[in-house]
Amino acid sequence: MIKDKLTVIVTIKDRKNTLPRAMNYYKDFPCDVIYLDSTAKKKSPRHKTQFHRRVGSDILYLLGPEDELPKTHEYRHTPNKNYCEKIYECCNAIKTKYSVIVCDDDFLSPTGLEECIDYLDQNPSCVSCRGQTASLNDSFIAVESLEYFLEIMFPFSSDCPKERVKYAWSHFNGASVHNIVRNDVQKNIFKFVLDNPQFNAIKFFDKIHSFMTAVQGDSAVLPIFFGLRSDESKTGHFVSNPKRKKLWNGHLNFKDDFLKVDLKPMQEILGVDEKFIEEIFHDLVDGGIMNDDIDRLFQFHLVPPQSKFSYSEYLNFTVLDKNGHKTGLTKKAYGCKFVLGVINGYEVILRMGVGGDLYGDNKGYEKWYDSKHKTKISDKIIINTLYPIISEKNLKQIYRIISFIERFPL
Repeated sequence: MIKDKLTVIVTIKDRKNTLPRAMNYYKDFPCDVIYLDSTAKKKSPRHKTQFHRRVGSDILYLLGPEDELPKTHEYRHTPNKNYCEKIYECCNAIKTKYSVIVCDDDFLSPTGLEECIDYLDQNPSCVSCRGQTASLNDSFIAVESLEYFLEIMFPFSSDCPKERVKYAWSHFNGASVHNIVRNDVQKNIFKFVLDNPQFNAIKFFDKIHSFMTAVQGDSAVLPIFFGLRSDESKTGHFVSNPKRKKLWNGHLNFKDDFLKVDLKPMQEILGVDEKFIEEIFHDLVDGGIMNDDIDRLFQFHLVPPQSKFSYSEYLNFTVLDKNGHKTGLTKKAYGCKFVLGVINGYEVILRMGVGGDLYGDNKGYEKWYDSKHKTKISDKIIINTLYPIISEKNLKQIYRIISFIERFPL
């Protein structure tokens, strides 16, 4: 049970349409939930009629009056706090052993959280944990693949902080900021950033979070369904708005600017010289080590038996700007796809590249197609280990989340 062990911290900034849905989704969660809303103007409980939408007798949207939240849930209005300040203060105040930080468009799996906490309870050297995730777009679901496969098929652990940090950055996965983390570790991460404001930038933060997690212990990825993220075009994105960029040093770019800031705090906490930090920086930016390990993956047959490979298909997907941020528009693109199945009318599609890349570099679909002729892994292992999101035991959860999202349209 996760009751009394976990606090879910939901962060909000200027998105009026996602908070009500998040509050409704998490209202029955068996753990503490805290909503940290940095939106400039707080929604007043005095005008409740503005904050509810009814269909028949059902209240579909609950927009934040604190008195309507469950007793273990709390809404905090933090308009003058930046991201790291508000989370650090929150982590200092909570009493649970673990915390997980999500956005207001993330839908965590209760059973996934329980399995992660059970693992952390039994493995004290491990400080953070997660499972496989997927994203819900306007017309399809994209399943995390390569980064997850690497961590499942070639797991890494070490008693040496330097080795852990080197691995974390050479196999960087930005999704790790949403791992379940031991709360003492979480506090140390945010304190480090606040004590060293040169790192308090949106394009630095996920790397520093990964670095500081690895300094303190191992991280694990389990063959479980962890959660679904909404990538619907109407959700918007924090850094898409130029005004918001100024709030979190959005002008700083990791590749161009990171080595220009004072790196001594990183050197001191890890006990290394500047050359080591530069080496792991280049490992992350160049991606060569990770790409070599991805090539190792393609020695195996990675595709589920029921999947269908389609050429010349058109996919509806969210249009990104030149910085990779959502614009709120959608378009159709010519491409190829692996369809793993259909859930509630949404095609479940394999991401062929890393991150949100549906297709992969250099005709990534060819590697996937060719992998069907490589070393055979049993169908049971493929489904239960590589694709837990579509395993039989998790389908009910997926259906529930998607049905919920459809019931609460943005």
